[in-house]
Amino acid sequence: MKRRDPRTRLVGHHMVDWLFLDKPAVNNMVEYEARLKASERDLRSIILTIPTMVWSAAPDGSVDFFNPRWLDYTGLSPDQSRDWRWSAAIHPDDLSRLTDAWQSILVSGESGETEARLRHFDGAYRWFLFRANPLRDESGNIVKWYGINLDIEDRKRAEEALRRSESYLAEAQRLSQTGSWAWSPDQDIRYWSEECYRVLSFDPQDGLPRFEEFFQRIHPDDQPSFREIIQTAIREKAEWEVDYRIVHPDGPVRDIHVVGHPVLSTSGHLVEFVGTVIDVTERRRAEQERARLRQLEADLAHISRVSTVGEMAASLAHEVKQPMAAAHTYAAAALRFLDKSPPDVAEVREALTCIVNETDRASSVVDQIGSLIKKAPPLKEVVDLNAAILEVTALTRSEAVRTGVTVGTQLAGELPRIQGDRVQLQQVTLNLIVNAIQSMRSVEDGNRELHISTVSIEPKGVCVAVRDTGHGLRPESLPRLFEPFCTTKPDGMGMGLSICRSIIEAHGGRLWATRCEPRGALFQFTIPAESRHP
Repeated sequence: MKRRDPRTRLVGHHMVDWLFLDKPAVNNMVEYEARLKASERDLRSIILTIPTMVWSAAPDGSVDFFNPRWLDYTGLSPDQSRDWRWSAAIHPDDLSRLTDAWQSILVSGESGETEARLRHFDGAYRWFLFRANPLRDESGNIVKWYGINLDIEDRKRAEEALRRSESYLAEAQRLSQTGSWAWSPDQDIRYWSEECYRVLSFDPQDGLPRFEEFFQRIHPDDQPSFREIIQTAIREKAEWEVDYRIVHPDGPVRDIHVVGHPVLSTSGHLVEFVGTVIDVTERRRAEQERARLRQLEADLAHISRVSTVGEMAASLAHEVKQPMAAAHTYAAAALRFLDKSPPDVAEVREALTCIVNETDRASSVVDQIGSLIKKAPPLKEVVDLNAAILEVTALTRSEAVRTGVTVGTQLAGELPRIQGDRVQLQQVTLNLIVNAIQSMRSVEDGNRELHISTVSIEPKGVCVAVRDTGHGLRPESLPRLFEPFCTTKPDGMGMGLSICRSIIEAHGGRLWATRCEPRGALFQFTIPAESRHP
């Protein structure tokens, strides 16, 4: 048997190497033994009072000692925790993994660690780090294992919270097609998020690309402006954003929007840029589609106006013919007054004045028709809604008379100022009036009344109402009345009311219909005083 070094002694269940004792400095063995016992007592006190869970095990891994802190925490006695009985305090889901890790450490003979949940005496589990180190004799044989248990519950919770946060961030980036990045002009690309790789069509398995590799993916037409913006941002240490197209290796071209923010050192030196990269291809396509639909809606609105005016062609012709006929009569009278001897100058002057008035009236009708059918972009202006309604009522007067409809108006004074497109608002009113007149054509009792009114509403705004005594609206038609291609007329397109609703909603208002008793229909729309406009 190999002789044990006299400086090595067992303390309780522990083998301790007292190399810190300077034996030659000790005068005699009595003093040496005294100092050794004092050191042993100090070590025992440390082990028993240290604010950490400490344990030791035999070379085969069977635990032979737990300090009081471990025993107090678990509520187990020394006998209940010796050998492998300590495993009763380990969470059942972690026990197999912990024992496997402990066996692997024993086989390797090297320091090792693992994590598991340890039960408190009240039954609650917390995560601990289990760390073990071997103690070897002078021949290198393991004579003891020493270990500690460190509470890492707070760290595990923080790690879990961080993982959840990273998971949420990754999911948010995936859903929004937004990647994050960091780039240093001196050290090249330093970080790309997973979504950044996907948006820019790079493989994360290949690692971070170089800036020039990324730059070559940019559409050739966009490269000069992109490089200029980057150079300006570096020079001025400023925030920047730019739109460019990325050409994917398999051919597709995607629209990209990138935003960069400078990170400066305390001395003001540019450290790096951090920012986001967003795939805006679908957004751009949607914007283009919306623009196309807006143009289509404007074209349909124009067609609707022309169609409505076309339906009223006979009545409008009568509106123009009346002042022209009157002007002709006045002109003939003026000629007769001139033939008198001497000419009746006063009568001629009066006749000429009447001619001017009638031609102005005819010109006004033609101008109103022209403004309605003219194709022009939306115009935002202050609109006198009462005056606009009266102009439309004048245009439809002959149609109403021809149909036997009595038109009445009740327009409130001092209406709030409305901003919007005069022609579009007149189109809505014209459509509602013409619909009302047409709905009363087949009324047999002769009670054909059309009533148009305006009133101020709170908060500041105007409500316009068009009520008729026609056959009214069927209950089943009300829910779909304003849908495109839904019509109650045998020869209708079903676009008039849909366009009217779009116009009113674009002005920030609302259009709706109500059945009246015993018959008839009431159409109303509101316009806010501070209206927005497309």
